[in-house]
Amino acid sequence: MPREGGVLSLVLGLLFAPPLVWKAQRLGNGYAGAVVHCGIVCTMGERNGKVTVIAVSDTDGKELWATAIPEDDVDAPRSGYSKPQSTPRYSSGTRHPSVPA
Repeated sequence: MPREGGVLSLVLGLLFAPPLVWKAQRLGNGYAGAVVHCGIVCTMGERNGKVTVIAVSDTDGKELWATAIPEDDVDAPRSGYSKPQSTPRYSSGTRHPSVPA
């Protein structure tokens, strides 16, 4: 059975990757994941030296809004890598960034 990334492709019925629908640009530097809810994809990145939460449309990847996190709310890096590595979370109608870098 073919393997891709440790997952059995045939078990999932995925012999090929799905086609790329859109690609977001200028999300900032970092290794943050993304959360998707109600047509919005939220992630975090560093823009102009500030940790920023960024929202894009899930239909075309266009930016909907971006908000810089106040510097006082950003923890010092713990891993030696200073760019955002946390994934925002969505809870009860509110997006909560996990702010530690």
